[in-house]
Amino acid sequence: MGSWAGRAVLSAPRRGAEPLLHLATIDDPQAVNGAYLSRLKPEVPAGQQARDPGVARLLWERSAQLTGLE
Repeated sequence: MGSWAGRAVLSAPRRGAEPLLHLATIDDPQAVNGAYLSRLKPEVPAGQQARDPGVARLLWERSAQLTGLE
């Protein structure tokens, strides 16, 4: 695992956790509340469904049902 490929595989979980750690530790979480982020930068989603408030509401409701929050 001392190879470049080995280091890339081992660093993948760390890189994947970076956005979550960043968001969990920022001073003002309301500053990014509900924003779509790409590599920690706010971005407008390209797909129409991703910008549709009705789809977002349905997704939220279904997620709440599946997780037992509703």
